[in-house]
Amino acid sequence: MNTTGFRKGEFWIFYALQHKYKSGFTRSVFLQLPVHNKPMMKDPTKKPLMIFLSFEDDADIMLDFMYKYLYYNEHDVLPDLSTVTTKEVAKYIREKLTVNGYNIKILRVNPSDWTYKNLFNKLLEYEAEGFEIHALFIDYLFKLPTTGCVSGPHGVDVKDLFNRVRNVCSSKGILCITPHQLSSDAKQLIRNGVPDVNFVKEVANKGYAEGVRTLDTVPDGELYLHIARIQRKPYLTVQRGKHRTPGILDDDKMYFTLPFPKGAPIKENLNSKDDDKLNELADAGSDEFDF
Repeated sequence: MNTTGFRKGEFWIFYALQHKYKSGFTRSVFLQLPVHNKPMMKDPTKKPLMIFLSFEDDADIMLDFMYKYLYYNEHDVLPDLSTVTTKEVAKYIREKLTVNGYNIKILRVNPSDWTYKNLFNKLLEYEAEGFEIHALFIDYLFKLPTTGCVSGPHGVDVKDLFNRVRNVCSSKGILCITPHQLSSDAKQLIRNGVPDVNFVKEVANKGYAEGVRTLDTVPDGELYLHIARIQRKPYLTVQRGKHRTPGILDDDKMYFTLPFPKGAPIKENLNSKDDDKLNELADAGSDEFDF
């Protein structure tokens, strides 16, 4: 991964308003990592593992999205889900995500049944089974109860929860990514006339996280997401917030846009020659799937 990408041991937050592709973008990144990266092991006797943990959507919703995403990026057409079984969907996803040697765990957990202690115990359980965990995606960490966290003024417990997860993942060398909703104050910016295309630039690094304004002091990296219409077509606009590791980045690495295909997940555009053109336009219970 390059200096502007994700590293093991980092904690990232993807911010957006409600229904603005937070979960979709999070799942997309999760799918890209094992497909485009080969495991680099600290302990070659272990098995490399990536985990997707959902406190939000049921397993069938996650699998449908992952199948559509992978199939669409391979064939450039959407699959007909009515012609495949759940077993066939799971087999296809498994083949794609394990191509470079990664093991994949996809879990759906009722957050009311868990605390951060259950999360940490699950990581220990996988390590005891011989896995070296490289990535943990949590959709959404904010839904996990703050039982056992430091109490105090509004948001202190949430910030402590995020800090605890960050510190454990950092100590174990696990990349951790979670989406998080922006506050109603951020939504008010649009009502006040901030153009959709500039929204992510307006909210980046300004403490608009739901539940605690100082949450941006916790992560190592941040991305801000928003759906905007550019020349009457929908795009996902993405703005970097802070990223502790690489230092100051050039402006062209801080903001980009991705087109939404009709009825399909956003298509990968790795090394796309269209990036500059798009940016110019913009400036104008528990279920577990074991793969």
